[in-house]
Amino acid sequence: MLFVLAAFWAFEWSVYSIEMAAFTRFISRWIVYLGVFLVFMTWWLTYRGFRFRDRVLFVGAMFGLATLTSFVVHPTIRGMVLLMFGTLYCVTTWTLWVAISRNWSLNVRRLGLLAVMTLTFAYFTLIRWEGLLGTQAAAIYWRWQPNAEELFLAEQSKAKPTGTSAQSSASESGEPAGIAEIPAAQPWSLQPGDWPEFRGAGRTGVVTDQTIDATAWSKNPPRVVWRKRLGPAWSTMILVDGHLVTQEQRGENEAVVCYDAATGDEEWVHLDPIRFEEGLSGPGPRSTPTFSAHHGGRIYTLGAKGKLNSLEASSGKPVWSQDIVAESGATVPQWGYSVTPLVVDDLVIVFAGGEKDKSVLAYHAEGGKLAWSQKAGAMSYASPQFITLLGQPQVLIHDNKALWSFRPVDGQPLWHLDATGEVGLPQLQPWQLHDDQLVVFSEPGISLVTVESDGKEWGATREWESKALKPAFNSFVVHDQHVYGLDDGILVCTDLEGGKRKWKKGRYGHGQVLLLPEQSALLIVGEKGEITVVAADPKGLKELGQFQAIEGKTWNHPLLSNNRLYVRNAEEIACYELSY
Repeated sequence: MLFVLAAFWAFEWSVYSIEMAAFTRFISRWIVYLGVFLVFMTWWLTYRGFRFRDRVLFVGAMFGLATLTSFVVHPTIRGMVLLMFGTLYCVTTWTLWVAISRNWSLNVRRLGLLAVMTLTFAYFTLIRWEGLLGTQAAAIYWRWQPNAEELFLAEQSKAKPTGTSAQSSASESGEPAGIAEIPAAQPWSLQPGDWPEFRGAGRTGVVTDQTIDATAWSKNPPRVVWRKRLGPAWSTMILVDGHLVTQEQRGENEAVVCYDAATGDEEWVHLDPIRFEEGLSGPGPRSTPTFSAHHGGRIYTLGAKGKLNSLEASSGKPVWSQDIVAESGATVPQWGYSVTPLVVDDLVIVFAGGEKDKSVLAYHAEGGKLAWSQKAGAMSYASPQFITLLGQPQVLIHDNKALWSFRPVDGQPLWHLDATGEVGLPQLQPWQLHDDQLVVFSEPGISLVTVESDGKEWGATREWESKALKPAFNSFVVHDQHVYGLDDGILVCTDLEGGKRKWKKGRYGHGQVLLLPEQSALLIVGEKGEITVVAADPKGLKELGQFQAIEGKTWNHPLLSNNRLYVRNAEEIACYELSY
């Protein structure tokens, strides 16, 4: 049994660095955990160093201690975390004690084993679990250490209001308290370099008309303009007319927050009495706000539990809201709604899921009434994408069933391409290559898709599929006939001819990538909050510069506009001037 446990812990420590798709790693770990536990139970129940009655009683004692421990551990340790880690730690210390004490008296062995089991489970009362990193390694902290959200809320309780805008709020009863009257604010208008939606204009992550001299960072590192704590969320930011808008969790309230992009001062906040939280990635919204200049300037947001808001951009004043779960009959996804609303003309389009007639919903931007709905798949974490193929404007929805195309004006289906499997859930935006071609996520890798139309009928086919780049939830970009993205935290370059890998090098963790086409470069925000600029060169990895921007697990997408980089995670947000 000692050899089995040694092999198990060798696997557990090495699995994070083995090249593996995220879902494969997840499933393989559970299979190994279950296998080790079954081997242990077989060994223990047939072990003759203890009487059979003792063997049965100690199995019962383990589950009894686990049950008692579940009442006193930190809430993040309850359930599967305690069942998985507590049990495996227990069988490890259990086996070690049996080996160490094999020549001792039976009574000493019994009492010692009970003490070892008790101390093992007692350890779990001292810690808290803050989810997983991209490699699925657990983030463990002492229970008495305040977490980032607690520090932020404590700071908020002491802070004095900033700016002149009033804030919407939630009352102690949990009902929205409305928004106070404030002086009329100037309507927002899009400025050069603005970033009005998820991953910028067109949702591509392409930063045009800008270059970065990252090679000078070693002597002249980027200057921090402002930096502050914020509420947890995996949302990213938008930038419009000098205003930075993002989503956060603030205690029991889901928040849409507007900051002054130049100073970081809070301008307004809209709160809904909603809290979403799950063990693997923690609390907070996952979606990103969308700005539309129509109707005097509106912000559209989707909360993690499905509340769709239309807010006045200049003040945060609510205009209308809808519950897409109630509308569609779907259920909240396991990791919360992560899709960002898409505005096309006068429609706000979202994916609700549920595999019913209302998987895809389009609302009138003016009053929030449902304009059309369509059936699609049940689950997706990829946002709707507006695109024009073969001269036809269309909205693409990528879910567990297929890649779907709908006519924006009325939701009429144009074409769909069935998924190769329903195990992996799409989380990435498709990339348009030509008037008729796309690069899309295809579990676990990517595919080149060609779309055809004879003017009446539409169709789509896969030209090739490749596992050379397995992007998971890390966005990829295309430049000069090559695809670049993070594969299990390592940067990969593949060609477009057949998806063949050119190189794989550089460990940045499960972060995100932007493309700077004018200088053929990539800006990468790493999982630990470091910023790296890399040449988009199919010949090999060439780092141009790097600096540490923020601390903590960073899965959020960065924003780069007019020489200023905005980066956030679930703990803090910062603005850097990249050259000065």
